[in-house]
Amino acid sequence: MLEAEYIRNCNCNYQRIGLKEKPEDRRYQYCILNRGGIRCLLPCSLRYIDNKAYLYYDISSTQNLLQVFGEKKISREWMKDFLWGIRQLREELDRFLLEEANVIWNPQHLFLDLEKNDFFFLYIPYYEGENGWKELMDFFVEKVSYEDEELVEFLYSMYEKTRSLG
Repeated sequence: MLEAEYIRNCNCNYQRIGLKEKPEDRRYQYCILNRGGIRCLLPCSLRYIDNKAYLYYDISSTQNLLQVFGEKKISREWMKDFLWGIRQLREELDRFLLEEANVIWNPQHLFLDLEKNDFFFLYIPYYEGENGWKELMDFFVEKVSYEDEELVEFLYSMYEKTRSLG
């Protein structure tokens, strides 16, 4: 599991992820992510503090899914919007030749701009750890509106497929 810290700086809020080792910051994924302007990905910068490397993700004006769904339930309309956001993300990843395996799916690392209803995903270049997909499926099963039987069946089907993959 990723260790994330929340940093407030002037008018910006950041989620900071510490890297285990100093990255080769001239490698493609770091360069393209640092350049910015990739729709659906949180703006990110690589910073060094006391000889340690950190990725700073700008989360200003967004909330993570845990915050959004504190007491609320997931509706069919919201799920359609989320799946559309994933489609847009995949198009952007393809466009910039970035690997989907480096997207972190854990609900605490998925962000939503409530005003624009835009989703933002956290991308860690050359990431080799758990991507949080199982945690996302657990979250969906816990937060789904059980009044919508078709949505419940859809999410449970996704959940079962995820669990059967290991």
